[in-house]
Amino acid sequence: MPTAFSCLFSEPDFKTVTCFLGSLSNVKQCVRITRVRKVDNRMPSEELRVTIGEPNYIEREFLAQCKRAKCRPRRFLFKSYPVKR
Repeated sequence: MPTAFSCLFSEPDFKTVTCFLGSLSNVKQCVRITRVRKVDNRMPSEELRVTIGEPNYIEREFLAQCKRAKCRPRRFLFKSYPVKR
């Protein structure tokens, strides 16, 4: 089973990986790992921010939709950078 860190490092287009803690039917805590700066060839370093707390509005809406559809939510929720035109 992949971890949130390995998911974030394997795909450079991912900005945020959210991991839900507890039973997936009743989530009260989540861990959010956010890449602060997009990977660039000019700057080889990378900074990650780890946030532990309750799910935010978008994550609560996602969990409510999963509950209404009577399906288990995924263990990880991914967000990517916006696509440039």
